[in-house]
Amino acid sequence: MPVPLQHRLLTWLNGEQAQAVKLIASSDGGDDSDRIIAPLRIRLHRLRVPCPALSQRRGDVRFILQHLWAAERDHVPPIFDTEAFAVLQAHDWAGNYRSLRDFAGKTLRLFGGRSVSADQVRRLLGGQSERRLECKNFDLKQHLAQEEKLFLVESLLRSNGVIASAAGIAGLKRTTFIAKMKRHGLARI
Repeated sequence: MPVPLQHRLLTWLNGEQAQAVKLIASSDGGDDSDRIIAPLRIRLHRLRVPCPALSQRRGDVRFILQHLWAAERDHVPPIFDTEAFAVLQAHDWAGNYRSLRDFAGKTLRLFGGRSVSADQVRRLLGGQSERRLECKNFDLKQHLAQEEKLFLVESLLRSNGVIASAAGIAGLKRTTFIAKMKRHGLARI
């Protein structure tokens, strides 16, 4: 957008007639995009654009959370059912976006690729640790072996079955990676 047109847009946005306007912008990321949009970015910084709290737009919580998970390409997002999302939407997000962003990161670390129940969401929102063991007969060795196998499979999938690349993703030597594959009964893809 040419600079004179940016100025006219900002003048209009600062006026009373633009109360219910959503401004959506994008860039192709070209070499000179920063030079072109820098004046607009500086002027937009001075604008006072009201943004209602998440408690006033609870329907956005699900979409914001999904967007935050999608931005983390190195992690598989957790799976929330309808009831779990309902708990999230009913929650009073005191820190607004920042607390929702922190929650998204926590759920990625704790539940990446796994289902999350409404009770687990309540515990996380209530500050209780999800790492607390809920059963008496917990076999740590079996649990770690299962997690290691999932990690190896994920590395193989991300590398399209190329073992040397999968080993690099996993941070292991190729021979160590192959030995772990044999230990877990994994075949080449």
